[in-house]
Amino acid sequence: MVGFELCGQQMEKSKLLIEEKLNMQKSRKTLTMINHSPVEVGDLVRCTLRGAPECESLGIVLERLYYMDHDGVPTNHPDEYSCRVLFDEGERMFRGRWLVPVSKKNL
Repeated sequence: MVGFELCGQQMEKSKLLIEEKLNMQKSRKTLTMINHSPVEVGDLVRCTLRGAPECESLGIVLERLYYMDHDGVPTNHPDEYSCRVLFDEGERMFRGRWLVPVSKKNL
């Protein structure tokens, strides 16, 4: 009987670990969705690319350039565009995934 109890306890631990991993994946997806909200021309953004001189600097989006899919159609996927951003140090291009909106442009 002791062997069955140990198996039951191990199964419960496994279930808890699986649930924890699923919750972590869900929270990562939510974080990704928050970080990858599309930026527009005129938005104030923060660069999050570690190692870049502009990391954690604020800048204004001057232009957004979409990549093309296999049919030659521009895509709206959050990772498939680059932005020309004006920082204090000058202009620089960054992929959309490394830019987090701080303030949206008012129309």
